[in-house]
Amino acid sequence: MAEFADRASFSNYFLPELFDEEVRKAVQKAVSIGFKGQFIEAMDLLDGLEKTASPDQVAVFINGPVYPALLFKLAQQAGDTQTAEQMREIVQARGGNLVWCFNDLAVLLAERGDYAAAASTLTALHRDAPDDLTVLANLLAVSVVMGMEAQVAATAEAFAARNDGLAEMVAKGADPKFAPYRRLSGSIVSNVTGTLVRYGRQDVTDDAVSEILESVFDAILAVLDGLPDPDRDTYLAGMLEAVRWDKAAIVAMIDGGRLSPSRTVSLLRAGLAFQCVEPDAEARLKEIAPSDTGRIALYGLALLAGEAGRLEEERQLIEQLLERDPNHSRPWFYLGSNRFRAGDLEAANAAAAKAIERSSGPSNEMIAIAKAQSQYLRKAIAEDIPERWPEIDPYADVEWALNYWEKYLFDFEHLSYRQDNTTFLNKTYIETIGEMLKRDPAISSVFNFGAFCGKPDYDLAQLHPDLTVIGFDRDKQAIAESGKRFVASNLKFLAGDLADALGEMPEEGRSVMVHIRTCTTLFPEGVRRVYAAAAKAGVDYILGIETTGFSYQTVSWPDFSDPEQEPVVPLGVMVDHHYPNLLAEAGYTDFQQDLLLYPYLMPATVNPEAQTPRRFIASGASVAGVKRR
Repeated sequence: MAEFADRASFSNYFLPELFDEEVRKAVQKAVSIGFKGQFIEAMDLLDGLEKTASPDQVAVFINGPVYPALLFKLAQQAGDTQTAEQMREIVQARGGNLVWCFNDLAVLLAERGDYAAAASTLTALHRDAPDDLTVLANLLAVSVVMGMEAQVAATAEAFAARNDGLAEMVAKGADPKFAPYRRLSGSIVSNVTGTLVRYGRQDVTDDAVSEILESVFDAILAVLDGLPDPDRDTYLAGMLEAVRWDKAAIVAMIDGGRLSPSRTVSLLRAGLAFQCVEPDAEARLKEIAPSDTGRIALYGLALLAGEAGRLEEERQLIEQLLERDPNHSRPWFYLGSNRFRAGDLEAANAAAAKAIERSSGPSNEMIAIAKAQSQYLRKAIAEDIPERWPEIDPYADVEWALNYWEKYLFDFEHLSYRQDNTTFLNKTYIETIGEMLKRDPAISSVFNFGAFCGKPDYDLAQLHPDLTVIGFDRDKQAIAESGKRFVASNLKFLAGDLADALGEMPEEGRSVMVHIRTCTTLFPEGVRRVYAAAAKAGVDYILGIETTGFSYQTVSWPDFSDPEQEPVVPLGVMVDHHYPNLLAEAGYTDFQQDLLLYPYLMPATVNPEAQTPRRFIASGASVAGVKRR
């Protein structure tokens, strides 16, 4: 529980402008002492803050229902029925209820790997609320992952007996309280899907249990098949998101004929073919598209065109999407991305404006966050500060960073490049180095600035055994973990001083420094210092693969033709720099770039179409024959 309390306060990092240090510390203290059993003191502290904090602070952080819900549980465990009842009343007064508060807590515990605590919380919730399908679905999921086959069978059977409830469940729609930060989930439907696959369905050994799970899944697909296609696509999107870690289970169920054939099943299979990068994906999508008035098939075809650089064909498919549903924001952002990559900035901004009109809630929140973060950026530029302050740098939390290292490794090993943005960027890294080696065989070393999880560097080293690959990161724990897990004779991982690490590159041959979505975490002065160090060490090429795109700070797409373009915050804490200027300062004046497409059928982040991978290669005098070293 204490771990959850720490994580609950972690949202400070993403909305720092709303909370001054005094408020942050007070809220963290309240949660901490609450978990130690000092219920009244914690509530007194929170109540005191409500009288002194700003309305924004109260509304966003202090006045939510989750904190009193947690204190309710603790008071209940301590036998303090009076405090527990007070907490229940506060939860209800703040627009929440104890069931969904604790359901959310159980999901967070499961995401952190504490399945036993999640199972205990959900079992108690199911006992108190036996008709709540959300709790039932999550209990089913955690029972599967823990191998509790008797409970899996009982819970799945409860679902199978309530197929009428599935239709009602689907009709309720996606839960708006998850927007805009949660993935598009299709609400409860994806929980059931995730139970079948993401949480380890393949570990269930009881055939009867497997049959029950399949019957539940088949019933859900039957309900979806009766919905209007656009509505069905929302839930199907949740399924595709839920199965991203274990595509094979659903593919086997469909290809093995264990699911009833329908348009929805065919569309789900086509979507999986796209995500799995199967060679017949385009044919499957084209086959279903004529009989489908939803979005998924057309999205897939448009993304395939954009991925291949066929921008005009991509634009025409996006416009078909807009004809079907002109009030849906995502295709408008997608059209903006298409026009941005085509160089039509005016059309890109016009499309983005229409996207924001149609998604005012999430977009307004993202604009508020970006503008708050821009104050840090302006301060950093004025004072030549190189790196983010700890309060806006999640990597400053060692435990979080190591957990994220494991997440990256899991993603790299399980997800295709069409399912995860980091996986896509690292695929681009490996392929671009291969192209550079063909153009310049004198390249002998690659230095990855910001390696973090070293799996892509290991893959590159294995693919090119004559190439020296060095992974560097400021995070010593991450580098130590990479060095332990990935071993090759032409690969090393370094932390500490950048100049010392650059000195480890071979003297002979040419060198490439790579940064992959790393400089977005630095302020301009930090990038300036990195490039200066590379120039001093004699690095010949700089390869950048960074995120650019629509900025919620300026509410526009960047204008690369403007030589005075200022660095901006596109989304959250990222910084979009003016790389040609920074590189030229260090002597890298030959600059070329292209804009890529994140080929996601379903979004894993907010408005992925509004973000564009920006790949650039810069070189200096050494490539013309003059070595700096």
